[in-house]
Amino acid sequence: MSDKFNSLKSGDYDMEGFMRENPGFMPGPGQHYPDKFKLPGHITFSNESKYSTPDTQGGQWTMLPDGRWTFTPSQFNLQQHSPQELQDYFNKYESGNILLLPRR
Repeated sequence: MSDKFNSLKSGDYDMEGFMRENPGFMPGPGQHYPDKFKLPGHITFSNESKYSTPDTQGGQWTMLPDGRWTFTPSQFNLQQHSPQELQDYFNKYESGNILLLPRR
């Protein structure tokens, strides 16, 4: 991977896989990357990731009619991140989107 992408390396996203599939891509500030390359440790790891399996199944994003999204974490997500961690993440990074936690 080129040095220009070193700042994008992270333990929760397969940036190298993304770049192999999108070789001409140039990142911009606040860039959102598709779920396809989210790794199981990503807080919003979803069933859209190529790494989602029956043993490490990701949560599910659903688009609402008004354009907002809901995220329902899987049991695997909840084993990796507490409900409070998920809510804190949504408060900080997913403004306008809705976290749907299971009822206890």
